[in-house]
Amino acid sequence: MIVCTAGLGLAACANPRVDAALFAQRALIGMPKTMLLSCAGVPARSARVDALEFFTYRADDWSGRNRTSVGVFGGSGRSGFGFGTQVPLFETEVAGATCEATFTLRNDRVERIVYGGDPSGIERLSLCHRIVENCLALVPQQPPPVY
Repeated sequence: MIVCTAGLGLAACANPRVDAALFAQRALIGMPKTMLLSCAGVPARSARVDALEFFTYRADDWSGRNRTSVGVFGGSGRSGFGFGTQVPLFETEVAGATCEATFTLRNDRVERIVYGGDPSGIERLSLCHRIVENCLALVPQQPPPVY
């Protein structure tokens, strides 16, 4: 049973994406490596330590852009009349939230899934759903948890 904690707040109980991301941490245990690669794709990072493999997937929610520019202005005397123009130098995207899901595999099967990223809580878990949603579609359907 998924328990909504005070740290996640009551809104987590009402968010099906959060519930699905939490459910995936149990439902995908035992999934073969080939199936994981098929449904989640190629991981952003991977590592091997002894008998364990670690696949890390990342999902970002881009909330906006930072724009840096140079402006030129001019005017006539003391009247306050002027004109201006702006030349953009560069633009960067700003991440609003990030989820990193790390799958631990032993003997080519998923053993554990850990979520991390910024910020913690509901927004991040909702974003983690993007990583696991295709894989969850391959898991036999079970009745929803009772709270």
